[in-house]
Amino acid sequence: MTSSPPVHDHRLKSLSQDLIIEALARSQDLSIEAQARSQDLSIEALARSQDLSIEALARSQDLSIEALARSQDLSIEALARSQDLSIEALARSQDLSIEALARSQDLSIEALARSQDLSIEALARSTRSQDLSIEALARSQDLSIEALARSQDLSIEALARSTRSQDLSIEALARSTRSQDLSIEALARSQDLSIEALARSQDLSIEALARSTRSQDLSIEALARSTRSQDLSIEALARSQDLSIEALARSQDLSIEALAKSQDLSIEALAKSQDLSIEALDRSTRSQDLSIEALAKSQDLSIEALAKSQDLSIEALARSQDLSIEALAKSQDLSIEALAKSQDLSIEALAKSQDLSIEALAKSQDLSIEALAKNLSIEALAKSQDLSIEALAKSQDLSIEALARSQDLSIEALARSQDLSIEALARSQDLSIEALARSQDLSIEALARSQDLSIEALARSQDLSIEALARSQDLSIEALARSQDLSIEALARSQDIEALARSQDLSIEALARSQDIEALARSQDLSIEALARSQDLSIEALARSQDLSIEALARSQDIEALARSQDIEALARSQDIEALARSQDIEALARSQDLSIEALALESRH
Repeated sequence: MTSSPPVHDHRLKSLSQDLIIEALARSQDLSIEAQARSQDLSIEALARSQDLSIEALARSQDLSIEALARSQDLSIEALARSQDLSIEALARSQDLSIEALARSQDLSIEALARSQDLSIEALARSTRSQDLSIEALARSQDLSIEALARSQDLSIEALARSTRSQDLSIEALARSTRSQDLSIEALARSQDLSIEALARSQDLSIEALARSTRSQDLSIEALARSTRSQDLSIEALARSQDLSIEALARSQDLSIEALAKSQDLSIEALAKSQDLSIEALDRSTRSQDLSIEALAKSQDLSIEALAKSQDLSIEALARSQDLSIEALAKSQDLSIEALAKSQDLSIEALAKSQDLSIEALAKSQDLSIEALAKNLSIEALAKSQDLSIEALAKSQDLSIEALARSQDLSIEALARSQDLSIEALARSQDLSIEALARSQDLSIEALARSQDLSIEALARSQDLSIEALARSQDLSIEALARSQDLSIEALARSQDIEALARSQDLSIEALARSQDIEALARSQDLSIEALARSQDLSIEALARSQDLSIEALARSQDIEALARSQDIEALARSQDIEALARSQDIEALARSQDLSIEALALESRH
C-alpha cells in the first residue's frame, strides 16, 4: 500500500482540531443537556454561547426538538417562543411534519393549531412552505413512505416525482422519513433500487446524493463511529472527506479488506457504499489479486447473496461475468425461482430483465408456466408480460380453466381479477358459457349468480335463447326458472313461448299444465285463442290440457273472440250449450257467428 498524499494527512489533522462543541460533548459521552447543566446554563444560553440556534444545537446532538424541549421541561410551543420561531419554522428545522410534531407532544393537530391561534386550514397552508404532502400524509397515517408508495403502486422515486411541485427531492423525502429511521440507502433498499438508480430518478449525480447524506465535520474515526447507528455506508464517510475508499484505506495503511473488517462490514457492503459493483471493486483491488469468486468465497457468500448485498440484480452480476441467468443459476445449483427469491424479485421481473418471455424462462427450466407461476398469482404473471389472462393461456395452449386450476382459482375469481365478465372470459377462449360452466363443475345458474347476472342476460351474452341454454344444462325450463326465482311466464316474457315449448319437446298445453294458462298467455301479450292458434289446437284441447271446462276457460276470456277463433258447432258439440250459454251473453255469442239466436240453437241441436 502506498501512503496517502500529504494533503489528505493535513486535512485529517485540521479536521481533528476543528471539532465543534457537539463532537467534543460526544467524546466526553455527555449530552448537550448534561453539558449545559455542568455550566449552570439553560439550553438557550448554551446555544447562544455557541452562536447556534436551538435547532442547530439539537441537530448536532441527533436530538429532536421535542427531546430537547423535554430535557428542559418545556413544551414545544414554549421552546419555539423562546427562539422567536413559529411552530412551523420549528418543525421545518427538524424536517418534521406538523403532525409528527403534534404527536410528539401528545397533541392533536387541532390543539396545535389552537396554540398558534390558527385554523386547521391556515396551519395546513402554512405547512406548504415545508415542502410537505406525501410524507406528512404518511406519518399522519402511521405509515412508512414505502408503505404509502406501495399502497399507490408507486415506486419511491415516482412518489418523489409526484411531489416535485412541492420542490421535494429524494433527499428531502428521505429526511422526512427520519422519524422512521430511514437513510437514503435504506430508502433505496426498500425499493430494491441501487443508490445510482435512486440518483438517476432524481436527475442527481451520485456525489450530489451523497452530499445530502453528509454527516458533521468530524474526524474519520468519529464519523465512522457515529454512522453505525444511522445505517450510513462507508461511502458517505469517504465522500464527506472527498476521499475514495482506496485513498481512505491508504491513509490508514490498511488493505480494502482490513478496512472493511475494521468497520464490521463485508467486502460487498463496502462495495455498495461506493456505488460500485463487486466487479468494479474487483478491478480496484486487482493489486490484491482478488477475483469475484475469491471475493465471494472470502466472505462465505453465495453469488446471489453477493449480488443482493450490492442492490444488484442477478442479471447485472451475470452480465459482468458474461454468463446467462440460467448458467449463473446452474453454477450455484439453484432453480430460477430460488435465484429470483434471493433477489426479492418476482419471476416476471427476472424474466423482463433478461428480455425473455415467461414461457422462455419456464422452458429454460424445463417447467410449465403453471409450475413457474405457483408462487405467483396468474394476474401478476400476465401483467408482467403485458398480456391478458387469455393471451397468457393461449400462449401455453391452455384453456382458461386449466390456467385457473393451476392457481386454485375459480373461473369467477380469475375473471374478476381481470375486470372481465364471465362471458367476455368465455368469448376470449372460444367457449360457450355452458362449456365454461362445465369446466368449473358449475351449473349455469351458479355461474350466472356469481356474475350478478340473470339467466336471460347470461343467455343474451351468448347469443342463445333461454331454451338452448336450458338444453345445454340438461334442465327443464321450469328448473331453470326456479333456479332464478322466476315463474315460467316471467322467464317466457323474454322469449318466444312456442320456441320455449319446442325446446322442451313439449306442446304448449303440456307446458301450460305446469302453469296457469292465462298467466302464460298474458306473459306473451296473447289472448287464449291466439295462443291456441299458434299451436294448431282447438280451444277444447287447450282447455283439456288445463283440466278446465270450456266455460271456465271462456269466463277468463272474451267469448266472442273465443268463438270467432273456432268452429262454433264443434265448440258447442264438445260442451253443454246451455251451460255455455248460461255462463255468457247468448246474443253476443250468436252475433259472433253472424247467426240469430234460433240458428245458434239449431246448430247446437244438430
